[in-house]
Amino acid sequence: MQKINHNDTFLFKTAGISIFQTETLREYNPLIKLVAGVTVGALLKQSKKKLVKSWGDSFMVGSFLGFTINKFKNNNCDYSYVNNQPSNNSVLVNINTGIVMEKFGNPKWIFVTEKNNAKEGWQKSSRLFYCIKKLEGKGGGKPSKQGEPVLWDSLQDHTSKFNHVLNYWMDYFSKIKPQYSNDNKQKKFFWKSMVDDYMPLDIKRKSFHPSVVSEWSIYNNTLVRYDDYGN
Repeated sequence: MQKINHNDTFLFKTAGISIFQTETLREYNPLIKLVAGVTVGALLKQSKKKLVKSWGDSFMVGSFLGFTINKFKNNNCDYSYVNNQPSNNSVLVNINTGIVMEKFGNPKWIFVTEKNNAKEGWQKSSRLFYCIKKLEGKGGGKPSKQGEPVLWDSLQDHTSKFNHVLNYWMDYFSKIKPQYSNDNKQKKFFWKSMVDDYMPLDIKRKSFHPSVVSEWSIYNNTLVRYDDYGN
């Protein structure tokens, strides 16, 4: 019988845990996954059984590896700004504000720029592509894959939906405002408790998660990414 290489099994288990964290649990907070994995690993390492202890090592190392990968795969878009020319059925958008700067024909192809005027913008612009690896649209959002072009005429408009959320919370805070009017410390504490991860105002993980509202959409005739709604 061939002897088992314990180094190979350690690497196999560690890789499996990091993949589980980065793929199966990819929508969860990286820091929470790290703490949970390290905690489980520390508990397993207290066992007197070598096999259980080895799983503890794998959980700890795999969790740190998964955390590092998650930080690098944070779904940020990379733009290569080059000299483009206005073309038919295209739209130029300021990527920082989402404001449409110029349209030609029936807008379809989206170009983004950091410039504030159209002439300079076209000369330093980039075609817009989806950044998130894959969205199946099960929550109602538009299915998309990383690298596919974002098309203006297929974007969902969430103006009414987001305005409803804004009005609800404006009314809520106006009602409780007297309770905190003279206590700045309590104000900050309460606000933090509302906007922290998975709290009521962390809407990008709930009603404005990309699977629900798509990675890109329209709000008040501006281009927005899903995380803009919660920022």
